[in-house]
Amino acid sequence: MDRRRQQTSRSHKATSQKIDVKLIPLDASQAANRVSIIEFLKEHHTTDPKHFPDPEQPFNKYNFYFLFKPSTATMLGVSCYSRLSDHLAITRFSCIHKDHRGQGYGRLQSDCLEQEIRKAGFGKIFCEIYSDNLANLNLKLSQGFQIEGFHKSHFDKGRDEYSLGKILT
Repeated sequence: MDRRRQQTSRSHKATSQKIDVKLIPLDASQAANRVSIIEFLKEHHTTDPKHFPDPEQPFNKYNFYFLFKPSTATMLGVSCYSRLSDHLAITRFSCIHKDHRGQGYGRLQSDCLEQEIRKAGFGKIFCEIYSDNLANLNLKLSQGFQIEGFHKSHFDKGRDEYSLGKILT
């Protein structure tokens, strides 16, 4: 399994170098932008929508970004981080459009979000991933995240999760 993960990792890196994309911060103070985020998440994320932020309220604690391909004006994904402490940021609600998965965009989006978190001065990134989301779990492990915990029936009844962390140097 490790060898297969390494091969997948290399092919994503090669693919992502050729892709013209931008991670664009989204002004979540605008109601229309909040609605766009929630609509995208409902269509492409596996989390129960009841866990998404309320689009009627400002997303003050979230820093949302869209992964955008300028050459085709295509929205490829959405991701978010928020502050848990001065040292710790948590990534949440990251997903890639269903039509664009398996092309290296998830890796690109994760790398770009990590750069934003570093620029913001955090020393560690934390995330939680459903145990059945093997693609995202393998991606995070290949990017240097470590499994820090396993939670049975944690956020949603019947769905197990891994907690992962990465110290930023």
